[in-house]
Amino acid sequence: MLRAFRILLCSTTIWLLACSLWAQTEHFKEALERFKNAKNSRDSISSYIKLAYTSRAFSLRKAIALAKEGIQVAKRAKDTLGIIKLLNIQASAYVLRSDYDSATRKLEEALSLQRYINDSSELATSYSHFGFINRRQHNYSKALDYHLDALKIRFRIGDWGGISVSYNNIGDVYADQGKYERALSAYQEGIKYALQGKDDMRHISNLADLALVYYELKNYPEAIHYINEAIKVSNRIGGTYKLPEIYTTLARIHQRQKKYDQALNYLNKAIEYSNQSEFVTNDVNVYGEMSKLYWELGKRDVAISCALKGLENAIQHDNVNLQLQLSYTLYEYYKAMNNISKALEYYIVYRDLKELANERQQNLQLAELETQYELDRLQREHQARLAESERFMQNQRILLFTVFIALVASIALILILIRNNRVKKQHNETLVKLNKELKRQQESILSLKENLERTVEKRTEELRQTIDQLTEQNQDLQQFSYIISHNIRSPIARIAGLVDIIKIENNGSHAISDEVIMHLEKAVKSLDTVIRDLNQILSIRKGINKSKEIITFQEVLEWVTLTLENEIVLSGATIKADFSQYPGIYSIKAYVQSIMYNLISNAIKYRKPNVEPEICVRSFRKADYVCLEVQDNGIGIDLQLIDPYKIFGLYQRMHTHVEGKGLGLYLVKSQVEALNGKIELESELNKGAKFTIYFPAHTLLI
Repeated sequence: MLRAFRILLCSTTIWLLACSLWAQTEHFKEALERFKNAKNSRDSISSYIKLAYTSRAFSLRKAIALAKEGIQVAKRAKDTLGIIKLLNIQASAYVLRSDYDSATRKLEEALSLQRYINDSSELATSYSHFGFINRRQHNYSKALDYHLDALKIRFRIGDWGGISVSYNNIGDVYADQGKYERALSAYQEGIKYALQGKDDMRHISNLADLALVYYELKNYPEAIHYINEAIKVSNRIGGTYKLPEIYTTLARIHQRQKKYDQALNYLNKAIEYSNQSEFVTNDVNVYGEMSKLYWELGKRDVAISCALKGLENAIQHDNVNLQLQLSYTLYEYYKAMNNISKALEYYIVYRDLKELANERQQNLQLAELETQYELDRLQREHQARLAESERFMQNQRILLFTVFIALVASIALILILIRNNRVKKQHNETLVKLNKELKRQQESILSLKENLERTVEKRTEELRQTIDQLTEQNQDLQQFSYIISHNIRSPIARIAGLVDIIKIENNGSHAISDEVIMHLEKAVKSLDTVIRDLNQILSIRKGINKSKEIITFQEVLEWVTLTLENEIVLSGATIKADFSQYPGIYSIKAYVQSIMYNLISNAIKYRKPNVEPEICVRSFRKADYVCLEVQDNGIGIDLQLIDPYKIFGLYQRMHTHVEGKGLGLYLVKSQVEALNGKIELESELNKGAKFTIYFPAHTLLI
């Protein structure tokens, strides 16, 4: 009976493999066509990589064989990077068939070649595979270390899709340990970087795993929410990636809630997508889940049939773990039905598979021991070489001492012969020393001269900056003097005049005209307004020492639109924003809010009559600056007829038909310059205006 069963399984495997080869995907056909049309070894290696990678979807053996052939071609062409890529593909195929010792050997080969080429992307891939192997063997600490190493590399090279993969792997490690909060956080990060890298497949994978964690936490509404999000993305891009796992999770949720009809419906969908899928679904056994459902419903024959189909599927993909689970499930089923012969048959299959898995585990441990032994042997050899080198050096020292004694004796004899030349030699040595000293002094003088020039240049630059600051302060003082002499002097004069009127009108009485009091109040308010404006301007210089923080332009825009809500509604203005190129800066939040507020407020104020304002706000990177641009369709400015001072000067106004004090653009310019930035204006009359703010390099977000 057991022999017949094994023959049946073998036949089924061959039949399924033939069907898979017949139903290969369009990607495989395309890769095969490229392989046939390859004109050189580089094209041929590229085609092998594509063929082997795609073949994993329907035949792990085929993928391994193609990768092996490709490695031979790459070796003949001396294409080290191609060899590494094909070794990593072989390793991933071995991982999917749970042959971790073979996968480890291939990864070690790939790592040994890294010293010749050091390709960061493939190194990160190797680390990810090592992490997956250790996770499968429940070595969670090692698995996490490997995935974190891969994550660091991918951050360094800016591989957003790879970063998303690493976060997904980290989440899997935490989920396996029941650390669901950490797993949820890792999957959320994976979603963020998948969106940033526009990697839809990684997006789907993280959404599906999020749903699975919420299922384990029995938070079914959240699980269903993320499942629906994953299905939306899958429908948008087409294909069947992760859909078997997604619908299996939905089935589990409904099975727990005793909604068996819906659970069965979702499992049927999972099987349908699994048959269409070009990816190996090694983590989810749909037939196994369906078998459990039918067993729970009491339909034992159907449950056994589903378990057998799942076992066939596991054999097709060489997945030992699934074969172990399903053979043990069949053993449990037949034991419950008192069919001892069948139960024994599947228990033997389970035992053989368990021994195979243990043998693979022992082989992997043996490989690790052999590696450690090899390292110890190399260390012993190194110590032996050191000892041999020490003995050689000792002999050399004895020989050198003997030679030294002989040389001393020889020198004593030679000195007698060269005594007459010693004076001349000493004189020559003195001249040489004097020449060296003279050269050293010349070099010292040149060094002092260069240092003096650098010091003079530095002091000159500092003096220039000081002069610029003094000039700017002098201009501010002149401006403030003008304000005091005109804006403040006028309210004060009015107050003095009103006081004189009070004195004349009172003429000894205590009656004060209401009109005089009203004018006096206006004068005081006018004076107070001017003083407040001066304080606001002066606070910009002092405020540069305020605490800086990370600012996102989107948050600032939301604050501005909320503040100007009435003006926006009354004017019918529309504001379009695009901060995708550079989302924010590190600066003083109050200044950035004030800058954007004044520019958008002016765009609404100076709009064309009977035309709804359209305001575009965007950010981008330009050299060492982050630029914030605000453009409108308003009345514009004729820059050829307007003095630049009148545009950004204090209490200067270019249009008098709209209420204003002429303070907004002055504040914008002052705040930008206080941040060491600059402002540019492009405008034509009746064609709108475009202000560009340049924030300096030290505000960039790294």
